[in-house]
Amino acid sequence: LSQDLKILFNIKQYRIIIFILALCFIAWSWYYTSFGYWIQWLYDLDQAELGIAAALIEGCGNLIAILIITYVAQNEQEDKSQIKTWKIRLEVMMIYFAIILLMSVIGMVIINYVDFLRFMLHYKAIVYTLICGYFCGSEGVIVGALILSVTQTPPSQQARSSAVVSIINSVSLFIGQFTVGEVYQKGGFRLETPFLLFIMIVVVSSTIYLAHIMKEKKLKEELTWINKHNYPKYT
Repeated sequence: LSQDLKILFNIKQYRIIIFILALCFIAWSWYYTSFGYWIQWLYDLDQAELGIAAALIEGCGNLIAILIITYVAQNEQEDKSQIKTWKIRLEVMMIYFAIILLMSVIGMVIINYVDFLRFMLHYKAIVYTLICGYFCGSEGVIVGALILSVTQTPPSQQARSSAVVSIINSVSLFIGQFTVGEVYQKGGFRLETPFLLFIMIVVVSSTIYLAHIMKEKKLKEELTWINKHNYPKYT
């Protein structure tokens, strides 16, 4: 066990991936726990209306993210000559999803704190779109990180990596759900948004750094392959 963990956490990109997952899990538990109470209070929804609204918002956001990852992300095992030019590397796609996540939270902060824009809270379409954007971005970053947590680790440590991710998930959700009640009680969903904004800024920065590290690693591997196979020719 200790040897496997040592191998995993000696991998720089793996440490960044785990950090991103922990932040996203905590933020997700905050958001998921409280957004239902918030929209129920905003629009005086009964339980049936709340259930339908929450299911549609989250379902649409998650579905959009999964479809994008499925059809737009590059497959590492795919022949390079067969890769479409419009396909994007997964770590780069995570940056775009993180930006969607950040934009959603910025929108939430603005409509909650900027007085002359607070009228937007009365429009379900605006609020529901922002929430849907959050779930889309969150799902994209989390699923991308989960895939990379396997592909970026040695085959013999992949099972252990999945166990580490499960533990991080459980601990992060516990921390999020343990703390969100106190914050929501003091200031409602409005008070949560600045904390979420800070977390999302860190997530975006981390995904950019991860993509940079993986690009350097890929370039190094390509140069190593070229040098290994570029034998001098004597005449």
